Amino acid sequence: SISYNNYLHRKVWLTNNKINKLAFAESYWKLYHDPYNILYQNNHEPVGKIFITSEKDIHRNLQNIYCGYSALLNKELHNSNLLWGRSYNIVLNNKVTIFMHEIFSSFLLNNL
Repeated sequence: SISYNNYLHRKVWLTNNKINKLAFAESYWKLYHDPYNILYQNNHEPVGKIFITSEKDIHRNLQNIYCGYSALLNKELHNSNLLWGRSYNIVLNNKVTIFMHEIFSSFLLNNL
Protein backbone atom coordinates (compact mmCIF):
# COMPACT_ATOMS: atom_id res chain seq x y z
CA SER A 1 0.00 0.00 0.00
CA ILE A 2 1.12 3.51 -0.80
CA SER A 3 -0.42 6.61 0.76
CA TYR A 4 -0.39 9.92 -1.11
CA ASN A 5 -2.63 12.95 -1.56
CA ASN A 6 -5.19 11.69 0.99
CA TYR A 7 -5.52 8.34 -0.80
CA LEU A 8 -4.31 4.86 0.06
CA HIS A 9 -3.37 2.99 -3.13
CA ARG A 10 -3.43 -0.83 -3.07
CA LYS A 11 -2.49 -3.31 -5.79
CA VAL A 12 -2.97 -7.05 -5.31
CA TRP A 13 -2.91 -10.24 -7.34
CA LEU A 14 -5.63 -12.72 -6.43
CA THR A 15 -4.42 -16.32 -6.64
CA ASN A 16 -5.68 -19.83 -6.01
CA ASN A 17 -3.35 -21.47 -3.51
CA LYS A 18 -0.61 -19.06 -4.65
CA ILE A 19 -0.26 -21.02 -7.91
CA ASN A 20 -2.38 -19.33 -10.59
CA LYS A 21 -2.94 -15.60 -10.79
CA LEU A 22 -6.68 -15.27 -11.27
CA ALA A 23 -7.22 -11.53 -11.09
CA PHE A 24 -5.57 -8.19 -10.54
CA ALA A 25 -7.23 -5.64 -8.27
CA GLU A 26 -6.28 -2.04 -7.71
CA SER A 27 -8.01 0.28 -5.27
CA TYR A 28 -7.79 3.88 -4.16
CA TRP A 29 -9.11 4.56 -0.65
CA LYS A 30 -10.11 8.12 0.17
CA LEU A 31 -8.63 8.87 3.61
CA TYR A 32 -11.34 10.81 5.40
CA HIS A 33 -10.67 12.14 8.87
CA ASP A 34 -13.54 10.39 10.61
CA PRO A 35 -14.26 7.21 12.60
CA TYR A 36 -14.22 5.05 9.44
CA ASN A 37 -10.45 5.32 9.25
CA ILE A 38 -10.49 2.11 11.29
CA LEU A 39 -11.18 0.36 7.97
CA TYR A 40 -7.73 1.37 6.72
CA GLN A 41 -5.94 -0.19 9.69
CA ASN A 42 -6.42 -3.65 8.17
CA ASN A 43 -5.33 -2.66 4.70
CA HIS A 44 -3.49 -5.95 4.21
CA GLU A 45 -6.86 -7.78 4.25
CA PRO A 46 -9.04 -8.28 1.16
CA VAL A 47 -11.45 -5.37 0.70
CA GLY A 48 -14.54 -7.59 0.94
CA LYS A 49 -13.34 -9.15 4.18
CA ILE A 50 -12.72 -5.71 5.70
CA PHE A 51 -16.33 -4.71 5.10
CA ILE A 52 -17.73 -8.06 6.26
CA THR A 53 -15.84 -8.01 9.56
CA SER A 54 -16.58 -4.31 10.14
CA GLU A 55 -20.30 -4.96 9.46
CA LYS A 56 -20.54 -1.69 7.51
CA ASP A 57 -23.27 -1.25 4.92
CA ILE A 58 -21.86 -0.32 1.53
CA HIS A 59 -23.14 0.35 -1.96
CA ARG A 60 -21.23 -0.49 -5.11
CA ASN A 61 -21.70 1.94 -8.00
CA LEU A 62 -20.56 0.28 -11.24
CA GLN A 63 -18.66 2.71 -13.51
CA ASN A 64 -17.26 0.58 -16.37
CA ILE A 65 -17.09 -2.96 -17.73
CA TYR A 66 -14.12 -3.94 -19.89
CA CYS A 67 -13.36 -6.80 -22.26
CA GLY A 68 -10.12 -7.03 -24.19
CA TYR A 69 -6.44 -7.89 -24.27
CA SER A 70 -3.46 -6.53 -22.42
CA ALA A 71 0.00 -7.83 -23.31
CA LEU A 72 1.31 -7.09 -19.80
CA LEU A 73 -1.65 -8.54 -17.89
CA ASN A 74 -2.01 -11.54 -20.21
CA LYS A 75 1.66 -12.36 -19.57
CA GLU A 76 1.27 -12.03 -15.77
CA LEU A 77 -1.92 -14.09 -15.80
CA HIS A 78 -0.47 -16.72 -18.19
CA ASN A 79 -3.49 -16.04 -20.35
CA SER A 80 -3.92 -15.66 -24.10
CA ASN A 81 -7.68 -15.20 -24.10
CA LEU A 82 -9.83 -12.16 -23.50
CA LEU A 83 -9.66 -10.50 -20.11
CA TRP A 84 -12.64 -8.81 -18.57
CA GLY A 85 -12.77 -6.24 -15.88
CA ARG A 86 -14.87 -3.75 -14.03
CA SER A 87 -14.44 -0.46 -12.23
CA TYR A 88 -16.71 0.75 -9.48
CA ASN A 89 -16.98 3.08 -6.52
CA ILE A 90 -17.73 1.79 -3.04
CA VAL A 91 -19.97 4.19 -1.16
CA LEU A 92 -20.04 4.19 2.64
CA ASN A 93 -22.21 6.64 4.61
CA ASN A 94 -23.03 8.55 1.41
CA LYS A 95 -19.32 9.12 0.67
CA VAL A 96 -17.35 7.56 -2.15
CA THR A 97 -14.76 5.79 -0.04
CA ILE A 98 -13.01 3.46 -2.50
CA PHE A 99 -12.48 3.38 -6.25
CA MET A 100 -11.91 -0.25 -7.29
CA HIS A 101 -10.60 -1.61 -10.59
CA GLU A 102 -10.49 -5.39 -11.18
CA ILE A 103 -9.24 -7.46 -14.15
CA PHE A 104 -10.16 -11.15 -14.32
CA SER A 105 -8.35 -14.01 -16.07
CA SER A 106 -10.28 -16.29 -18.41
CA PHE A 107 -9.00 -19.15 -16.19
CA LEU A 108 -11.26 -17.85 -13.44
CA LEU A 109 -14.23 -17.53 -15.76
CA ASN A 110 -13.74 -21.01 -17.23
CA ASN A 111 -13.41 -22.70 -13.82
CA LEU A 112 -16.33 -21.27 -11.88
